[in-house]
Amino acid sequence: MATYQAPGVYVEQIDQVIRPIEGVGTSMAAFIGVTAEASRKRVDTATGDRVVVESRLNKLTLVT
Repeated sequence: MATYQAPGVYVEQIDQVIRPIEGVGTSMAAFIGVTAEASRKRVDTATGDRVVVESRLNKLTLVT
């Protein structure tokens, strides 16, 4: 419970419980965030036309 020390000043003592950092596997990297949008077209070297690139990123993919 907070104790009154002076006008506008309150002191509250909180028990400090130090919790250990839990271990995690280090063999898998995870990247979270926003990136710039990539072009969905590339130049076909044979014809010089721009063609749509089908990407696995545009579909739901289970990562295990």
